[in-house]
Amino acid sequence: MLKQSTQDIQNRKKKEHLKSLDDALVYISQLEKQLKFSKIFYSNPIITALTKLKDGLFIDVNEAFVKSLEYTRSEAIGQTSTSLNIYSEESREKFKNRLIRDGKVSNLEMMFRTKSRQKLIALVSAEIIEIESEEYIISSLIDITDQRTAEKKLRESEEKYKNLVEFSTDFIFSEDLHGEFIYINPTFNKTLGYSNEELLHKDISHLIHPEDLEGLIKAKLPLLEGKEIRNVEYRFKAKNGSYRNFSTNASPLFDSEGNIQEIYGVGRDITELKKLEFEKYQSQKLDSVGILAGGLAHDFNNILVGILGNVNLIQHSEENFSSEIGEMLEDISEATKKATALTRQLLTFSKGGEPIKKAQDIEKIIEFSMKLVMPGSKSICKFLPHDKVPPVNVDAGQIEQVINNILLNADQAMEHGGIITIALSQIQFKELDRKVMLKPGQYIKISISDQGIGIPPQVQKKIFSPYFSTKPNGNGLGLATVYSIIKKHNGKISFTSTVDVGTTFDIFLPVSQQAVEHDKKEIDIVLTKRGKILVLEDDSTVIKLLKKMFHILNQKADFVTDGYNILQLYEQALQNNDPYDIVIMDLTIPGGMGGKDTIEALVKIDPDVTAIVSSGYSTDPVMANFSEYNFKGVLEKPFTINEVKKILLRWL
Repeated sequence: MLKQSTQDIQNRKKKEHLKSLDDALVYISQLEKQLKFSKIFYSNPIITALTKLKDGLFIDVNEAFVKSLEYTRSEAIGQTSTSLNIYSEESREKFKNRLIRDGKVSNLEMMFRTKSRQKLIALVSAEIIEIESEEYIISSLIDITDQRTAEKKLRESEEKYKNLVEFSTDFIFSEDLHGEFIYINPTFNKTLGYSNEELLHKDISHLIHPEDLEGLIKAKLPLLEGKEIRNVEYRFKAKNGSYRNFSTNASPLFDSEGNIQEIYGVGRDITELKKLEFEKYQSQKLDSVGILAGGLAHDFNNILVGILGNVNLIQHSEENFSSEIGEMLEDISEATKKATALTRQLLTFSKGGEPIKKAQDIEKIIEFSMKLVMPGSKSICKFLPHDKVPPVNVDAGQIEQVINNILLNADQAMEHGGIITIALSQIQFKELDRKVMLKPGQYIKISISDQGIGIPPQVQKKIFSPYFSTKPNGNGLGLATVYSIIKKHNGKISFTSTVDVGTTFDIFLPVSQQAVEHDKKEIDIVLTKRGKILVLEDDSTVIKLLKKMFHILNQKADFVTDGYNILQLYEQALQNNDPYDIVIMDLTIPGGMGGKDTIEALVKIDPDVTAIVSSGYSTDPVMANFSEYNFKGVLEKPFTINEVKKILLRWL
């Protein structure tokens, strides 16, 4: 019995020992697990924290937490995320409710604040665990701040470049290897008038100007070889049917394997630039014509001087001619005057010179233009004169050009003929008229109306612009020159037009305070004084004519062909107390010193010199503003004996 009891006691102790050993082993195992967990927890590069579910107190945080959120373990443990202001209480409650609802949270993006108040964006994963019958939350945070910052910068960059592309005034596009558009920016649509549906993924070769298509295809071949192209010019047809000039740069875009994926490029609308280049070219041509016209006018007017002057001398001679010969002489005289007017018009057209204004009969100017323009026309021109129209202060040749141009346009606007009406009226503005922008004064209004096709509203603002023309072969200089001439006459031109009804041009010209000087066929006033005249002229025909005229007018005249000789003779005559009464000088002497240069030196010798400038080059400002250049008057070529006599009567 005792032995048995002893045995039982030994077995019980053995069992107790074994149980204690098992407990020890379990304890050791738990310690090992805790140690292993602890190592994993603390060394984990992902931000990790252990908090109580019920109150959110931090139980522990790892090194990644300390490094990223900048709180030490001692600062964090025992605190809540709210008390540390890591994120708001509202954010924590949302996070907690979702965790309780789903049992876990996976990759929930949340924003945190570090101790230094820097923003930290992280993907949060968490789940509820139970330790010794109490619920805890173990959370891990993957810091994606740099990723989100980079993504934001990328989005901003994309938005910026998208805006640059969308709002660029250039055309930005991409196309596939077949030449079909994949993308076009809004500028492309706006300028050409097409929608994306009309252009994207479509064959657009029919929109390239036929003359440019082959050249464009050849120019784009280097793109398929991986090369870029620059400044390729071609014309693209807009939706309204007009063509726009493009200049394009393009380059291939490669994929990761080096294959050409698509073509992208930038195009610029150079239509206006091309227009300016053309206008510059036209202007240079015009300048060349002007230089040529100036030389021709000088020589041609000298020829006309000989014709008109000699006819004029014959008409004033004492010979008795038959009426038939007298009529022939008058025809020669009128033809010469027309040639003179045409020469002046050429000069005005090419150089737009200053008008030489004097009192003129506007009715005669209009009648002259009608005779010049209307013969052979299908249209009828009706002139409605006004009673007692006062003279206008104009350059007759230039105003003839204005009337000619408008009459010609009116006639051309009526292909099958019609009626052109010219009406005159007198208007007085007592104060500045803001409608027509004319200064106070009296004006003659010339209204020229046609029954033509009219001027479309979209081009009405452009008709006075240089080089604008609605005619296929027009140079666009006619109405621009008209506008320039009227402006230089201190006048105004305006128009009203209705399509398929007709157009009316209204021209306002200032009334002259002087009476019209009519040419007299007979010399009425006797020139009693015999003067001493010095003439600068290089043309032998003009010299011979003037010698005849001065002989008839009983004047003594000396002739020189260069301004240097003028200075010598004039100064010598002063020294001899036998001065010249009048000096008549040709404005320009080819290869020599003309009147324009001579007058400057001449007034230094004698400030009171009576100098008269003579020229057929009417566009030179000296002729229009002679007094500003120290001249006393103008003798315009070709001239008559009466005009020479008027100079002598005025200054002798």
